[in-house]
Amino acid sequence: MRVDGAKIRALRTANGWNQRELGERVGAREARVGCWERGQVEPSLTHLIKVARALGVTAEGLVRDD
Repeated sequence: MRVDGAKIRALRTANGWNQRELGERVGAREARVGCWERGQVEPSLTHLIKVARALGVTAEGLVRDD
């Protein structure tokens, strides 16, 4: 499973949140959110679900198609 970090970033900015704000909503540090968005680290399934809920999408909606 590959998470689409660019999609997380786009949805986060569309909500007007910075990385710290998204991190606070999902129980992760700002630096970790940045790692997810850059594709350096994959979020755990628990964090993926929390991120999806916070951003108003399904977890599947954050997974890359390729």
